[in-house]
Amino acid sequence: MLIQLTYASRTAAILGPGDVKDILQSSARNNQSAGITGALCLSNGIFLQQLERDRTAVNALYHRILKDSRHKDSAIL
Repeated sequence: MLIQLTYASRTAAILGPGDVKDILQSSARNNQSAGITGALCLSNGIFLQQLERDRTAVNALYHRILKDSRHKDSAIL
């Protein structure tokens, strides 16, 4: 069954254009291989992301995101 998880988090540090490009490229590659769809926004140091797929895949990805040092203060919305 398809689920959606939306979360927000703060950037742990100031991200430059190269950092953002790396995040987008790795997210697109990893999410596509896992069959996860959604959207990622970054504005004023806050990530807003929606993830879509089955519960197991989305939960696994969200827990990897929680361990990513570029994120802090994550909250499911």
